[in-house]
Amino acid sequence: MEIQRYLNIEQELTPGKTLIIFGPRRVGKTTLLLDYISQDNAKVAFYRGDELSTQHAFGVAESSQIRPFIGPASVLAIDEAQFIPNIGQTLKLINDTLPNLSLVVTGSSSFDLGNIVEKKCRLANASGTKDNQGLSRSQFLLN
Repeated sequence: MEIQRYLNIEQELTPGKTLIIFGPRRVGKTTLLLDYISQDNAKVAFYRGDELSTQHAFGVAESSQIRPFIGPASVLAIDEAQFIPNIGQTLKLINDTLPNLSLVVTGSSSFDLGNIVEKKCRLANASGTKDNQGLSRSQFLLN
């Protein structure tokens, strides 16, 4: 059964901006992201922040090191971004050096990704944060 959500990632994405999707564990952040990737026609580079290789790739804010992992993608999607060291600084660098790239990251609200991003790099070009609290009553009844 496919659940219709109120958040449409495709409509929220803006080149040169970062969309951060928060929410408690097990509310569907990863599912939402994977659904977007499977339905969108854009070239998406997708990484899981809980994988060690992703942490090494994006844990150092060095554009020459990061660019090969993005390749020709128009969207960079990172699930569980809170596991990546220095993720705030890295996201800022990506926004600054690749202004035509859209970014979408997910993170557990148990680890405050928003505070890391805002405090460490004052990410003024973030397109916004979305708090995914799971299904609302109306979403449940629609499906």
